Amino acid sequence: MRVLSPRRLGNYWAGKVLSQKLEVNMTIKVLSAELARERAWRVYCLMNPSAQRQIKLKARLDSYLATLPTIDSNSLTVDGLKYLKSLETLGAEKSGEHR
Repeated sequence: MRVLSPRRLGNYWAGKVLSQKLEVNMTIKVLSAELARERAWRVYCLMNPSAQRQIKLKARLDSYLATLPTIDSNSLTVDGLKYLKSLETLGAEKSGEHR
């Protein structure tokens, strides 16, 4: 049986604690992004009911939110709505519509 020195044992536990903190932070990030996605999507669909049929648009929102470093779900919701609105504006410009 191998005995770990206190120094090695301390490094082991420090690594475990850091690993657990990282895991918790990632879980919080994922949950915040999911909450923000649902909120942004619901609000956007209230403003634009035809969006409910656009599955790819929701997937793009999901991908976009995953790239943001923010953890705060409120900020992510606002960013998500801005992103959806920018896609809508970009689509209108491509089709020749002006608002």
